[in-house]
Amino acid sequence: FIAVVEDDQTEKIDEIADRMKKEGAKIKEVMSLTGIITGTTPDLKKLNNVRGIKSVEEDRENFAI
Repeated sequence: FIAVVEDDQTEKIDEIADRMKKEGAKIKEVMSLTGIITGTTPDLKKLNNVRGIKSVEEDRENFAI
């Protein structure tokens, strides 16, 4: 997944990542400057309810031919 943190919550991005872990997410990367958290989860819908999260989307890999 790729999660975007609310603009006014970027200073708490590590706390938000911890909340996501409690909902079953495995965090791959926390990018505090951009407010992005990436990882894997069995249930994207649960992550949308984490306080401080603006949006969560499935990470799709794109390959050039």
